[in-house]
Amino acid sequence: MDGKAFSWVVLVAVLLLSASCGAQPTATPDAKATWSAGATATKLAEPTATAVPQPTATKIPTATPTPRPQLIIQRPGDGEVLDTPAIPIRGTAPSIRELIVNSYWKIEIDYDGTFSYDLPWKDMTGQPNLLVFQATDVNGRPVAALRTVYYKTRGGAPGPGPGPGAGPGSKPTPGVPPPTPVRITQPVKLTEKTATEDLEIVRTEPVALQAGHKYRVEFKSTAGATHFRAEWTQVYAASLTVGQETTTQQGTWEGNTPAWVDVKSPIPNPAIWVLSLVAGCESGRLTVTVWEVP
Repeated sequence: MDGKAFSWVVLVAVLLLSASCGAQPTATPDAKATWSAGATATKLAEPTATAVPQPTATKIPTATPTPRPQLIIQRPGDGEVLDTPAIPIRGTAPSIRELIVNSYWKIEIDYDGTFSYDLPWKDMTGQPNLLVFQATDVNGRPVAALRTVYYKTRGGAPGPGPGPGAGPGSKPTPGVPPPTPVRITQPVKLTEKTATEDLEIVRTEPVALQAGHKYRVEFKSTAGATHFRAEWTQVYAASLTVGQETTTQQGTWEGNTPAWVDVKSPIPNPAIWVLSLVAGCESGRLTVTVWEVP
């Protein structure tokens, strides 16, 4: 090769080498930059608030009060004077489970709620016969009624004369006004009942008491000291006004014979106040006596 050709070869090689060394590399796009520049950002939707349902207020139904038990005494009327061989007991007692007169006579209630019974006279000399009606309804609630009747003797009718007649047993009608209080100086026996055999249950007749007086009940047994238990019932009313309701109060006494128990008035100055007792003891024959004391 001559010198001129060699020079051209060298020149071409130098130019090629210069071009190779001086060229700038093509930058590879950054992935992150490419996403930022090219991709459209999608905004996440805000969560929709869901309303929490409020509890619905439920109105609690008001309890319907149970009606007062009804004891309707159609006969006899309060203060009535009769000349019949027995005292006619007539009336209705819806929802009543049991009816007892003077703590002894149990009267059956018919399926239609009526009752009928002929009660023996206790007194046929013109003195008042006190009738205490005690009943219990199907829910165990007590209700009571009072009647005073007289037997018509020969020569006229004693007592105050016929009363107003039939009416609700729980609403006594005016009867005999209470006697004028007479202060006593020594104990007065009002009623006494003795068992006819050992361990027999004693039931006293209802005793009419007076406001402002003091009373005691005596318990004694033929066995001497023995345990006794008595269930007492007081039926009372605040006045003799027509429509005045009677109220029944019950309780128990127990202890060892011989014993005296004071009778407490159910309310201050009751216009009507009647006491009756049912008692028994663990040994011997029990005697129950109601006393008025000074």
